[in-house]
Amino acid sequence: MEEFLVMYDEHKEVPSRFVGFIGRSRQFDFILLYSDHFFGKTLVIHMQSQKSVVLTQEEAEDVDFLRDAFSSQQEEAEDVSAFLPQYLSETMR
Repeated sequence: MEEFLVMYDEHKEVPSRFVGFIGRSRQFDFILLYSDHFFGKTLVIHMQSQKSVVLTQEEAEDVDFLRDAFSSQQEEAEDVSAFLPQYLSETMR
């Protein structure tokens, strides 16, 4: 069996937040996780698509970035961009 070089194996308790809202066409549910491991960014997990992305508040305001990150439609990305940044700007540390 091949052995792998472990680059890191950290166990941390991290602040988490669960937020959800109803947009113009559907419901959105997110899990937000903050850790120093992400260099000041927040890990955002979109529950419906099971996709995740590490975001800053500025990136969460970028509709095109969100559309690509979550493989969503333009209107959905606009809704998320209008909702999510306020939760990333609040200190989760």
